Amino acid sequence: MNILVVGGGGREHAIIAALAKSSKVDKIYAAPGNGGISALAECHPVKATDIDGMVELAKKLQPDYVFVAPDDPLVLGMVDKLNENGFKTFGPRANAAQQLTKPLQIPKRQSLTSRNRTATLLLSSATVLLSARALSSPRISMKPRKLSKACFSAESSARAAAKS
Repeated sequence: MNILVVGGGGREHAIIAALAKSSKVDKIYAAPGNGGISALAECHPVKATDIDGMVELAKKLQPDYVFVAPDDPLVLGMVDKLNENGFKTFGPRANAAQQLTKPLQIPKRQSLTSRNRTATLLLSSATVLLSARALSSPRISMKPRKLSKACFSAESSARAAAKS
């Protein structure tokens, strides 16, 4: 089996190292990869966020499977685009977060701009995870000591996210 792994960070290096141990894997490609990954996979200089470039690379390489690991390409819809072009992929579709959060009534980040909503959210949970962008970094996990300080931090994070 030939596999294309999208990305070039530590997460992708660990995935490729694990894949390289399998007797079922014949060839591993990485895009863009990095110096360490190049010892285990054939690297191609396509940015992980270049959806069209990645589809073209997949058409050229014809992998049996494409593993999309980084957050940004997932949010941008890389899995959707690869599937549309007939490639088997590992990774959630672009709307996966909405499909999960809507039925569970998980508040969107915009709801964190109100001090009262933030206080309610903080009171209902011991740990709060705030994300400035959908699935992408920076993420802030906090266990507040003082509610007023936590509310200020949450509001600041939400405002920063709204500006980006």
